[in-house]
Amino acid sequence: MGLSEEGYLRPQIDRRKTGGHSSADAQRFREFCPGVKVVSPDHAGAEIDPVFGPLISVWKGYAADPELRFKGSSGGVITAITAWLADEHSRVSLGVCQSRENASRTVPIAITSREDALRASGSRYAPCSSVAGAGELDSSSAVVGKPCEAAALRQYYSALRRPDDSPLLISFLCAGTPSQHATDSLLEASEVKLEYATRLDYRGDGWPGMFSADDSLGNHVEISYAESWGKHLGRRLQWRCKVCPHGTGDHADISVGDFWETDDKGFPNFTSRDGTSLVLARTARGHELIQRAIREGILCLQPADIRKAWQIQPLQTDRRLVLASRILGSRIGGRVAPRYYGFQLYKGAFRYPIRSVRAVLGSFLRARATIRARSVLSTKDLE
Repeated sequence: MGLSEEGYLRPQIDRRKTGGHSSADAQRFREFCPGVKVVSPDHAGAEIDPVFGPLISVWKGYAADPELRFKGSSGGVITAITAWLADEHSRVSLGVCQSRENASRTVPIAITSREDALRASGSRYAPCSSVAGAGELDSSSAVVGKPCEAAALRQYYSALRRPDDSPLLISFLCAGTPSQHATDSLLEASEVKLEYATRLDYRGDGWPGMFSADDSLGNHVEISYAESWGKHLGRRLQWRCKVCPHGTGDHADISVGDFWETDDKGFPNFTSRDGTSLVLARTARGHELIQRAIREGILCLQPADIRKAWQIQPLQTDRRLVLASRILGSRIGGRVAPRYYGFQLYKGAFRYPIRSVRAVLGSFLRARATIRARSVLSTKDLE
């Protein structure tokens, strides 16, 4: 995967390593790339929620270790699990962290210790592939990644006829991946100099945490989560994320997100406090691992009502319920959309007909505007 001119990750083919590619390679790629198609997972024993997908059990809580809870984006649950797997069970987890060479960049990391887990703690709202090399892992390992990466790995192992030998998949609830340019421009608008940045945290050190950065010149900046995500990073998402049917991590064994408190109008409360996570067990092995982590004192969790999650995660709820309409409007407008199977997306469209009609029209207009803009750019290139 490599950065495009727009600052998003796109598949790259290194012909020096592959010696070219065959039609069989291309067909296999189409079978598991979530930018081409996504098949709803068939997790044995799971009940299907209209918004959050397959579920074995639903929990809310946090890491028992106060440091891991503080450093994590919400309750430190993923950080606690990967630290526990590494130190107590000698299991390697793949994740992402800040680059040592360039603080504004995000890079993959193999988590083999508590220290590695702390390096990988907190959200990284920037493009990075955590699944590089994951195809060589087996069930003794784990991968922490975006929902699309969990889908890619689940489909990859299914295509190889090895679904039972896949690594443990841990995902997080994802609103989308911002362009790398969004991070760069946010830094450039602050006192911190992009080329001299030595540290950059998107969240963490409390909940929801601050966007904060330092540079070698002694400059420091802190920006609230509502400001950094709501007015900058979240406005430069790639289009594929806006038509994602599995942003809650349907294909993972375990999904984790923010268990926001909400105000009277249902909006999340971003007041700083101790973090709490929503934890979803989607498979039997995910459920068993959560229960074992509770028994061993790694996680402090209690059962939760998934309907409460509908309220505290309004973006996921709204996107899922009108997604079929967005895709229909985009296709009518001439934009190619991924193919989704088994998600029953049209049920949401029938449930909210007025919102769905508006979504069709809005997506159609945006698709036409995008195509016209590209046409203008292509004409200028020819001139």
